[in-house]
Order: sequence, then structure tokens, then C-alpha cells
Amino acid sequence: MNNANLIDIALREIKDKAWGVTKQFLEVHELIYNESKPVISLFHKDDFSGDVVIYFAVRDEPFFFRISVSKGEEPEIKWIDTEANTSIFLRCDSDELGSVEILKMTNLISYKVRDKGDHRGNPKLNAQWKSTTVFFEPNPGPGSFEDKLSKLLSYLETDKKGVSDLVSRAKGYIQCVIEFHNGNTMLGGPHLTLLDLKRIVDLDLKIDFDLYATGNFFKE
Repeated sequence: MNNANLIDIALREIKDKAWGVTKQFLEVHELIYNESKPVISLFHKDDFSGDVVIYFAVRDEPFFFRISVSKGEEPEIKWIDTEANTSIFLRCDSDELGSVEILKMTNLISYKVRDKGDHRGNPKLNAQWKSTTVFFEPNPGPGSFEDKLSKLLSYLETDKKGVSDLVSRAKGYIQCVIEFHNGNTMLGGPHLTLLDLKRIVDLDLKIDFDLYATGNFFKE
């Protein structure tokens, strides 16, 4: 069974709504379509089970609708739910240093910078950022908290000296932003393993959580 066949199983479920959770979710939300097919944001294969998880983009929302399909001679849907939009990154802030000076401390590649004095929001309001901020996020896009945190820590561990300088001189810390679907008010939450906690401590980092609930509630 190839990947296209597994995707077809997920697409058939979206069309037929055989699972109650699919019907429940699509009653209050719409998937994004391109040429009559739902947009797939990520196709992820589990290295241990061989099962796949297919993430679909939701119109006007940050979270994802996901369908897990078993991979075998007779593949079938294993579970269906929503996946929060999770961003996990190293954030560095400084009132004295500019982004160029901060980036010289490390070999890590920043995906976003904003310097003190840059315009903030609507240029007509002439609001400015009061400090310089540099962000390092190696794994943007859909994915679980656990996987993203592990990949971020692995990335940071490639330059421990640089991370140490960012912590001491630019107030570096891990920031986690999670945007849940609030459909039934049971949001769940992140899980930190002992290994991840040890890796965070070894890097002398703090971790900060910003949690948001968005989207439409399920119908009664």
C-alpha cells in the first residue's frame, strides 16, 4: 500500500464522515481546499509503527485536523482528532545589543529578528520595539510538542557554547506557543519527559508556555 492509497483513505473519510468526530468537527469548521481536494499540511510516518498521520489545514484557524492511518495489507483509520499549532523556539532579548551582535555569539541560524527601534504593527502609529529579539526555530509547521521540543534541543546542542552566551548575554530561553482547538474545552497539554528536562537543565535554559484556545465549539 503506497502513500497515495493511504491519503485516499483519509480523503474518503473527510467526504463520507463515517467517524463521529469527523462529522462533529466539519459541522463547525471548514478545511482548506485546492482544486477540490483538502490541503495536506504534513504527511508524517511513525518510524516505529509504520503508521502515517496526515495533517489537514483548517480555514482561518492555526490548528490542524489530523487522521492516523495504519500501514499494512489492510490499512484502516486508527484515530482522528485535532492537532494544536505548536511553535517551540529559542528566544533571545536584549535592550543593549542589536541582532547582528547577538547572532555573532552562535553558529545557530535565526529564522526571525527584530531590532530595537523597528516599527511595530501599523507604521502609521509609529510604534517601535523597545528591545531587540532574535528567534531560533529549526522545526516550524505542524507537529507534536514532544517531537518539536526534542528537535529543538538537538539543534541547540550542536552549539552549547553559543547557547550559553545567548543565555548569559541575551536572556535566551525556550518559548513554547500552543494554539489548541477549543471544541469541547478539554485542551490537553504538553508532556515533558525526564530526559527532556535534563537536556533543558544541561543547556541552562528556562522554558515558557503561552497557551491559547481558538476556533468554534462543537455543537451539542
